[in-house]
Amino acid sequence: MKKALILFILIYTKITCQVNLIQNPSFEDTLHCPTNVGEITAAKFWNNNAYTPDYYNPCATDIFSAPYNFAGYQNAASGQSYAGLITYTFDSPSSLYDYREYIGTYLLNPLNIGTKYYFSIKVCVASQPDITLNSSSNNIGVRFSVGNSGFNIHNNNADINFNTIVSDSVNWTKLTGSFIPDSSYNYITIGNFYNNINTQLINLNNDVDKSAYYYIDDICLSTDSIYAGTWTYTEEPERNINFLKIYPNPSNGEININLNDFKIGRVAVYNIMGRVIKETKIENNIRLDLSSLNNGFYYVYFYSDDKIISVNKITINH
Repeated sequence: MKKALILFILIYTKITCQVNLIQNPSFEDTLHCPTNVGEITAAKFWNNNAYTPDYYNPCATDIFSAPYNFAGYQNAASGQSYAGLITYTFDSPSSLYDYREYIGTYLLNPLNIGTKYYFSIKVCVASQPDITLNSSSNNIGVRFSVGNSGFNIHNNNADINFNTIVSDSVNWTKLTGSFIPDSSYNYITIGNFYNNINTQLINLNNDVDKSAYYYIDDICLSTDSIYAGTWTYTEEPERNINFLKIYPNPSNGEININLNDFKIGRVAVYNIMGRVIKETKIENNIRLDLSSLNNGFYYVYFYSDDKIISVNKITINH
């Protein structure tokens, strides 16, 4: 009996550790088809944290599609979609010297202080000499913050940094690292946080003007090193436990939540950018007032013992 209990605890601990804290980690959930540069915000939960990071989805019929797009040709690492950003620029005149692009998103849950987290990301350099995408660089990295860090600039500091210069423009390369937070960070930003002087570059075509541009896909952050190191996108149905009832949906702003005697600890409402806009403890059936929210789509997360047990999409239409 004791051995069985220990085995159960070990299995349960392993399962609960296997959570990817990155929302929409493979950029498959889209809000609309990209039609222009800098539309990373067309991927659900993702934000633009500097200049014009791009989003590629097969639903686009022009240069922002996948696998063909303005930066080259590349199949997704998994699924169909991915992101793209500039990690290095040297352009004469010097107006674009040290230009960088960054993407970011809110984490599924805040990080626990002192806990070791493991991070992985797949990257592939884009090569398109006609538009000076002709180089590869090191220093693809990550910074964590409390709340959206806003417009980012390089300050030669990253919480996780990869010194590897990835020059493969055919195959995806997985980068892995780790981080122990000193605060309850809930936002992640990805890009090159080092200036040109502190960034190594390989110029693939010996051009005077140089830019390094990377496709980004399959991002994972977890307390489980094996899970993070092997994570890849597999399509999952929306989590929705049928004993929970939310109505009316669409709503004018007031929604009823019927728990049907199931024990729920709290409920949180996220906007399409992945930011918590309302959170409350919940033990019984309640009416949730969301009348102050703008019209649009929102996601209601139900937690029990800090574990997500259901996600419901709602529409507010005043």
